[in-house]
Amino acid sequence: MNRREFLARAAMAMAAVIPNEGARAAMLDPSCIGANTALPGFGLLEAIQALRDLAFPAIEIHPFGSPEPAPFVFPGFQFDSLSQDDRQKIRAALGGFRHVSAHLPFQELHFFSRFAPIAEFSTRQLRLALEATAFFGATIAVAHTTPPSWPLKFEDALPQMVRRFREWGDIAEKGNFKIAIETSYPGSVREHVRLLREIDHACVGCAIDVGPDRICRIHVPRETGRAIHARRHRHL
Repeated sequence: MNRREFLARAAMAMAAVIPNEGARAAMLDPSCIGANTALPGFGLLEAIQALRDLAFPAIEIHPFGSPEPAPFVFPGFQFDSLSQDDRQKIRAALGGFRHVSAHLPFQELHFFSRFAPIAEFSTRQLRLALEATAFFGATIAVAHTTPPSWPLKFEDALPQMVRRFREWGDIAEKGNFKIAIETSYPGSVREHVRLLREIDHACVGCAIDVGPDRICRIHVPRETGRAIHARRHRHL
């Protein structure tokens, strides 16, 4: 089975498990079900078209990676390297989707490093991705909280994390989108909820990753739902 056949069958399988009209009202809006452009071997525009061909109503783009096919690199873009023409082509390609989200860069970045040049470079990449999120009309930007430098622990880095995410939340508010912090680091439900409560920003919420080995496989206490309501985004 090739990649296209696999994606097509996966889309049909998802459609098959959507319940009847009566039960559907109690579930999430099917128009929010989408896929991201992480299709190895595809260029960015080709990946967007592949998801359109599979009739996904929602899409997640990567403001990192390469617009051209490249080994071991997601289809994506570096916003400050795109020409105005390329920006308009991507914007036009996204035009038919009902919902657009962006997954912000995090791999090989270190937002909370003790070493200023590393933290500054990492933060600049994220700010560029936030700029791209607004430009392409995405309504959600999925972010990761990277661990602080050893030997610092979550507790030590928490004030800096809160300050940064409030700054990024202000950018999101101006860009008319929201940031959803994915459940990866910190590694417990309690700490993740604490981070959200400490940030306490209307444009910063939670992205629940329900894939293997994520914290949402752990029992989620009732207070978690209260902390993350109305700004949720799920990764399957």
